[in-house]
Amino acid sequence: MIVPKLKRNYNNLYLFNLFYSSSSSIEDSYDDVSSLGASGAITGIDTIFSCLFPTSTVIYYDLELPSWLYMIVFMVVDIYRSITLTNGDIDTIGHVGGGKYSYNILLFKYTIILKL
Repeated sequence: MIVPKLKRNYNNLYLFNLFYSSSSSIEDSYDDVSSLGASGAITGIDTIFSCLFPTSTVIYYDLELPSWLYMIVFMVVDIYRSITLTNGDIDTIGHVGGGKYSYNILLFKYTIILKL
């Protein structure tokens, strides 16, 4: 199963998400917002969780949403805020980069490992 493999590689996934989300922010930044913290890496870990456990419930304010729907809404809002420059001081491109990296890792790397 994929979950034990992710547990063993959690630190690596977190660090690569941190690197990729920061590099996405540097590469695709449209304004003078800088990356601060690890929100892109956390978004990547949340994306992995949502892909592996799509029916789990996430409570967002007073709404109970399935995790897959929450991540889609979160990413669409961050992409919209990045394009329209309504992100304020939040590095929304970093969030999108972390989520995109994690999704690609799950889509390609771990599906290949599971087939072996």
